[in-house]
Amino acid sequence: MPSTNSGEMSFCFGVLGPLQIWRHGKELDLGARQQRLILALLLANAGQPVGIAEIVEVLWDQRPPQSAVNVVHRYIGALRRLFEPGLPARSAGRWLLGDAAGYRIRVDSDNLDLLRLRDLAERARSDELAGRLPEAMAAYESALNLWRGPCGGASELASYNHLAFSVVDHECAELAREAASLALRLERSRSVLPVLRRVAEHRPLDEALQAQLLLSLSADGQQAEAIALYHNTRRRLADELGVDPGEELREAYQMVLGLNVAGPISSGAAEPPSPSAPPRGMHIGRAPGATAVLPAQLPADLPWFTGRDEARRRTLGLVNGHVMTQVSMPVL
Repeated sequence: MPSTNSGEMSFCFGVLGPLQIWRHGKELDLGARQQRLILALLLANAGQPVGIAEIVEVLWDQRPPQSAVNVVHRYIGALRRLFEPGLPARSAGRWLLGDAAGYRIRVDSDNLDLLRLRDLAERARSDELAGRLPEAMAAYESALNLWRGPCGGASELASYNHLAFSVVDHECAELAREAASLALRLERSRSVLPVLRRVAEHRPLDEALQAQLLLSLSADGQQAEAIALYHNTRRRLADELGVDPGEELREAYQMVLGLNVAGPISSGAAEPPSPSAPPRGMHIGRAPGATAVLPAQLPADLPWFTGRDEARRRTLGLVNGHVMTQVSMPVL
């Protein structure tokens, strides 16, 4: 890894939101849209090689021009000279490397926010498992403070959200949910509520995340907003996906209303408490004037249409996992 000290170039890379690169504390102009998209893809892969075929797919989806490979090579050369002004043509330099597997950028947790977030998340989970809850909460909060928006600002750069960006976005959403769950246990929901709101705004159909936001709002005394959020999410699920809220979101809503929620059906062995459940002994109050009515009084879900996690995973795999035929392309 090129040193951040001595005479070598000092860079900081930001991909947890709109793409940003700083050299010696000064933000760089990253050039054309496709050039920025290549760099965002390389950073989302956090130092792992990215093949030419994948870069072509991200830039042009299924309609690449015949000159696609040459265009990629030109952008790679421009990025290398951005990192190292004066670098001779066709020289690899020290930062953006190419080999048979593709291109990769040399980064670590000291200069890439994504890797720093992963280090902090690992520390938070380790502390939580060991019962060091205040330390875990501090690590979760530090990690979430790195998040600025969807990975690389890819939604503004690309025609569709490539799997590499979706994976990072899902990772950050899971982290926000875990942090909010621990904050509930520690009665510190307000500390993570601002970033939890922002993450949830970008994932309005993520039922697990919306359920956690419901509970966090209610724990902070914002029952009216929590109830409104549930109904807005319910409408969007119906309008955009043609489905009703799943069990986790319904249970969170019932808890906001102050209703008793039956535990999950057990196979016989005792199961750990749901990560989205409030701590034992904690009461989530009912909004003033709210009546304890079941939401919507809809018929029970069909047994073969409940628990959509596996179906969603397979669907995402079909949408995002299409594979391009591997072709022989030179990596310079």
